[in-house]
Order: sequence, then C-alpha cells, then structure tokens
Amino acid sequence: MTLSIDDVRAHLEANGHQIKSVEVINKADGIAAWQYDDSNLLEPKDIRQLKLLIFTPLHPNYGIKSQTLDSIQAAIAQYDGPVDWLMSANDNPSEKPYENVVSQHNKARRTVLEQGYDALLSIEADMIIPPDTVEQLLSVEADIVYGLYVWRHKPRRWNAYTSLNLWGGESVSFNHNGQDAREAWGKVIDVAGLGMGCTLIRKNVLNRFQFRIHDGNPGWIADEYAEQFKTLGINPYRPHPNMVCDDWLLAMDAQHYQFSQKANLNIVCGHILGDEVIWPDPNVKELYRVEQLEGV
Repeated sequence: MTLSIDDVRAHLEANGHQIKSVEVINKADGIAAWQYDDSNLLEPKDIRQLKLLIFTPLHPNYGIKSQTLDSIQAAIAQYDGPVDWLMSANDNPSEKPYENVVSQHNKARRTVLEQGYDALLSIEADMIIPPDTVEQLLSVEADIVYGLYVWRHKPRRWNAYTSLNLWGGESVSFNHNGQDAREAWGKVIDVAGLGMGCTLIRKNVLNRFQFRIHDGNPGWIADEYAEQFKTLGINPYRPHPNMVCDDWLLAMDAQHYQFSQKANLNIVCGHILGDEVIWPDPNVKELYRVEQLEGV
C-alpha cells in the first residue's frame, strides 16, 4: 500500500497532528511540503533536549509507504524532545534524479539553519524504523550517526561502510566473510558512511558545507585526486552529476573536514522494495533476510 500527498495529510490530521506550515511550489502541483508540530501531544521532560527536524522527501511515484509513515509516527511519539517532521513533494526541478535529490536535501539543510534546529534526521520514504530510533541516534556522540539497513540494489550490503573514497568503498558486511558484521551487530562503530535512509546530521556539519554532487565544483577533491584524474583523463571541473549521489559526497566531505561518523547497529531498519522488505540479519549467510511486507 502506498500513500499520495492527500492521503498523508488526511492520515496525519486524523491522528491528531496539526499542520504547522504549508509550502506551495505552484498552483498546478498544489501542496509541495508541510510541517506538523506534535508539541501539543508531547510533553518534553528536559528542555535542554535537541530541537530536531525529521525530513522525508516523498517519492514521485508512490509518495510514502504507509509502513514508513506509521514507523516514523511511532518514533516521534516515543521521543520526549521538540521535533518537527517536514515532508516534501512535487519539488523536482531537474530531469536528472540525483540533482533533485541534492535539491531536496539542501532544502532540509536550509530549514535547519534558518529555523534554529540542532540536527537533521533524514528518513527516506521506503524505510521502516524502530520506535526508539531518535533516542538511539541522539545517544551516540558523533557528528553524523547512521541507522542500519540494507541496500535494495545488488549486491545487498549493509550501509555501514568502514572505508570510502571517490571510486568505491567497503561495507562492514563485505569484510572477512561477514564476520566483522556479526561481531559489530548491536554495537556503535566508527564508519566512513553511508546513506540517507536513517541518518542524523548535527548542525555543525550543515554549517560547514552543503549537500552536493559532481556539479563542476569539486573543491578539495580536485587536489586530492589530481593524479587519478590525470591518469583517467577526467576533468574534475566538468559536471559528473551521476558519478555518485550526494550521500557519498556528504560522507567524503565529513571525512575530509574531520567530522566524526558512527553507525548505531542497534537501530535495525527495514528497506521496502515492492511488496517485500529487506532486513539486516547477522544469523544468515547473506547477512540479510527478505520478508513479505505487512499490509500490502
């Protein structure tokens, strides 16, 4: 089951959530994004808790999965601090998907910086997150903290990467026949990235740089990879928007500017693919299992 924009709004209002703000991209598309505020439903126990923005860009084909919607609502209900949830749709100005992704993420970045949030929590529209996701992420002392999930595409690796550079990287689930992954299960580990499916980014990171792709402004990458670019005949100042997505460059920029990145492998998320959901699982050879999606 998938939900349209109107379905999402009706679902939120039916469950007592108050729409906080509405942003209209144009009259033809109608509502493009809105925020709702659960301050009337939550009574923060500690006013010193971080002010958090959850951001979910809606998929142009299916909006948001109903299971994703329910899981995010459950996580918000369990969190005692100030939190807003921003969903964005009909905001795809480019014909190139990666450019639209970075545009959406930079919209969320601007919202965090301009409206006084302390951190951004990206949750994609096809994820199923556990109810204690927010507390588990905030409990980790790191500039960027990742929840654990599995790539939908093959090879299906865990998103916790122990190394990463412009040309590739290694997931913890790839090393030593999966033994590293099994030993890391349920722990908080240092990582090099990766992904925006369930990722907390603190404000100090967002202050330092924006989300980006290979748009012809390589910055420090032009110097660090100069020899490789020369050998391969690549012009780093020519746009290569489909080279890697912005989550890859976020992780690389974080490494370069010495921001800490950790993965909390207690936060085990499902990744929806069609009428199935993929779960990390250290007890099977493949390190993931595929289940039928409930409520389909």
